Amino acid sequence: MSNVDDRITMLEDLLAKETNARIRAEMDKEILAGVLSKVSFWQLPPTNAFWDTEQSIPIDYGAMYGKDAEREYIQALCSTALEEVLH
Repeated sequence: MSNVDDRITMLEDLLAKETNARIRAEMDKEILAGVLSKVSFWQLPPTNAFWDTEQSIPIDYGAMYGKDAEREYIQALCSTALEEVLH
């Protein structure tokens, strides 16, 4: 291989690493934005349970599982996102 070929290979490797880093940074932003959006609106999953037989009044997460469960869900959501972003 010539010196020029070595430099081309080196530049291709650097470009691939830079591209991967940018893709990872964008993915991290999307993960964090999604989690922060859920936390800011205190978005909890539906319980699929209802107060009435017509199923028009859903039982919210806190009523079904308690306030501690709400907090634990949000903490788990944040922990999972942090693990994904930091690893």
